[in-house]
Amino acid sequence: MMNTENNAPSKVVAISGGTSGLGFAVALGFCEAGYQTCLISRNEEQGEMAQFELSRAGFGSYFFKCDVRNENEVESTYLKIFNQFQRLDSAINCAGILDSGNGVNLTESEFDDVISTNLKGTWLSMKYQVPIMKKTGQGNIVNIASILAFHGSSGNSAYVASKHGIIGLTKTFALENLNFNIRVNAIAPGFLDTPMLDRIFQKNPDKRRKIQNLMKTKKFIPLNNVTKSVLWLCSTESASINGQCIVVDEGLTAGYSL
Repeated sequence: MMNTENNAPSKVVAISGGTSGLGFAVALGFCEAGYQTCLISRNEEQGEMAQFELSRAGFGSYFFKCDVRNENEVESTYLKIFNQFQRLDSAINCAGILDSGNGVNLTESEFDDVISTNLKGTWLSMKYQVPIMKKTGQGNIVNIASILAFHGSSGNSAYVASKHGIIGLTKTFALENLNFNIRVNAIAPGFLDTPMLDRIFQKNPDKRRKIQNLMKTKKFIPLNNVTKSVLWLCSTESASINGQCIVVDEGLTAGYSL
C-alpha cells in the first residue's frame, strides 16, 4: 500500500486496546489519515468486530491477538509487525482496565491485574516498539493516561496508581530515546463515553449524572477530540513536544471558576 500524497510507503501505527472505546476511535482516525493500522487486543472477538466496522467505513486493518501483560506475546506481536511492514512510525498504548472498589477491599489478584494491564502492559509495549523505531531512525509513541494521573479517586486505587506510573514511564522513555528521533508523550483524557465507563455507570447510575454535571457542556468528551490530539502528537506539527502529557478534559482539572 502506498501513500498517494507523496508516493512513499504508507506509515504504520500499532494500537494496543485498539478494538473498542477510545482505542477504536483512535484506530479509525489513523485509518482516515492513511496509516496501515494494526489493532492489538487479547479479545479476538472484539478484534474481528473492529476490523468489520473499519471495513464498513472503507478501511483495511490488521489484527494481532496479544495479551499486553505477557512479555512473550508482546515480543512476538511486534516481531510480526516488523516482519510484515519493516517499520513502525507510531504506537498508541491504550490497553487498560478499571478497578472498582475501596483500596482495602481489593484482592491482590484484582490489583495485580490492573497494574499488569495498564502499567506493565505499557512498559512491555514500549520495550518492543522502540527497537523497531530505532531501525528506521524515527517514531512517535503516545501513551494513554488519564486525568486521574494527577489526582486521587475514591474506589479506583489500582487504576490511579497505574496512570500515575504511565506518566513516569512516558517521561523516562522520552529521555532515554532523545538521541534516536523517537518522541514519547502521553494524553490524559477526561471523562469519555466508553464501554469501560458504561460498565461502572450500570452499577451506579447516579455517578454518571454527577460527572456530567462537572463538565462544562454537561456531556462527556467526544472520542474524536482525543483522537485529534493523538494524531497531532504523531505529526511533525508537534516535533518539539516530547516527554509531555497533554490533558484533554475541557479544563476540568484547571481549577475552579468562582
